[in-house]
Amino acid sequence: MLVTCLKCGWIECGNHVVCIHCRNGFAVSRGHITSIGGLRIASGDGRYGWLLPDAHAVTLGRCDPHRQFVVDVDLSIAGAYDCGVGRVHARLFAQDGRAWLADLHSSNGSRIGRHEVHPDAPMPLYFGSVFQLGHMSLVFDVA
Repeated sequence: MLVTCLKCGWIECGNHVVCIHCRNGFAVSRGHITSIGGLRIASGDGRYGWLLPDAHAVTLGRCDPHRQFVVDVDLSIAGAYDCGVGRVHARLFAQDGRAWLADLHSSNGSRIGRHEVHPDAPMPLYFGSVFQLGHMSLVFDVA
């Protein structure tokens, strides 16, 4: 089984309880990610959850029925507009055996933990990672 440190991202094979790299606790992870299908994101308060479609990449944002604009994962039900989530805010994709988050030049930005995600510099997401789109807090996890 592969385990991934939520703090530093160190991946270890075995059954260690503490990361040998930074001494943080581990979270169980699946092996290599080839598709984001079967994974999910949930609102920070746990009230809403979105099962990700079986795809290599999805766009996160909010649909606009008045302009007939649709994104892959619509966060509107969780108050995306009030939280500053853009129509096309971010992209979640699988690459090199990991899940990645890239901001799509949004007005209110994206963050993973305390780190800002730039449009040209995607950052890896680990199971249990908390990330923000605008002011909306989300959790990336296994379904």
